[in-house]
Amino acid sequence: MTRYYHENVHANGSTNNIEAAEGKLTPWDWLSGSLMKDLFNLNIWDPDARNTLLKQIMNALNGRFPEPLTITPQMLYGTEAEVAGMRTCLTLAGLPVNDLLFQWKFGTAFFHKDLKLACSLDGIYEMGDQPIAMRTDPDNNIITPNDETLYLSGKGVIEHKTTRDSYDDKSICPDYYEIQAKANLEVMASNDPDFKWYAVSVIYGNRPHIYFFERDPNFAAVLEDKVNDFYRRLEEEDYYPPETSKGCDLLNPVINEERCINLSTDALEAVQAIQAANKAKKELDKIIDLNQMIIKAEMSDAKTGIAFYENDDGNEVLVEAKRRVINRKATVDKFVPGKPARSTLSPNIYIKESIND
Repeated sequence: MTRYYHENVHANGSTNNIEAAEGKLTPWDWLSGSLMKDLFNLNIWDPDARNTLLKQIMNALNGRFPEPLTITPQMLYGTEAEVAGMRTCLTLAGLPVNDLLFQWKFGTAFFHKDLKLACSLDGIYEMGDQPIAMRTDPDNNIITPNDETLYLSGKGVIEHKTTRDSYDDKSICPDYYEIQAKANLEVMASNDPDFKWYAVSVIYGNRPHIYFFERDPNFAAVLEDKVNDFYRRLEEEDYYPPETSKGCDLLNPVINEERCINLSTDALEAVQAIQAANKAKKELDKIIDLNQMIIKAEMSDAKTGIAFYENDDGNEVLVEAKRRVINRKATVDKFVPGKPARSTLSPNIYIKESIND
């Protein structure tokens, strides 16, 4: 079995020795596997993450880096829990877990042979030359795409996640998890063609699940296009089209106080749409307040009010209206230091109409 040492060959042929450490191992000014959800626009928490990513790497190229991580007991525990999670999921899949087949101590980044793309790995597992059948098994929380039987051989990379989300309908691996493992496999396969599959192990609350995938033969070209386009945009400062209003603020954090432009027909319609929505919102707020008043007047000092009605299916529905008490802890008097003068850009567009004589 191939052993992985703490020396990596970069895309440009140079080598980089990195000491084992907790935290980020890949270079700040490189794309990495953990950033693939941003590059592929799969970040559900930030729809404009691609432009945030461009800004981040621009800063790194200019010598501006995030504050270094302070290693905490929680982080050390998380690393150990990650290994335990992978071991548990591999065991559920019927795979023997030992130091020859399962590796997880790397302490270094790995680099794509041709692309400016790096990754750090959670785990590597070697199946051997004899293909092993892997299929969806609900009893052991094993999932394969479309419940197909996969015949896996050679080496695979494992990406581990822990989430508070419940499993529920996640019979399909969340794409923002999968894309990291999928890209990590390409990094490893570019240097070693024996890397042929990848897996994502996820602990939902306290329920372990593992998703298995074969290498997609078409993904290498897709990844290359995405990575090359990103670095072109980085060099030319060509940002991605914004996905949200907030995304526009990222591209234009300051305004020219003296500049005025003529709005297009589309922008004028957008102004009018905002005005109509604000008017509708005010009317809806009035309706909500009026009906809250009716309910509160009838409930008086009661905490709960109940009623019943029959829905369209003939079922009796119980409705509960509750008053809630918000308890706030007492606070001590404290001195709050002043803040320096500063300007920030408002996220909202303010609209005013007047008759043009």
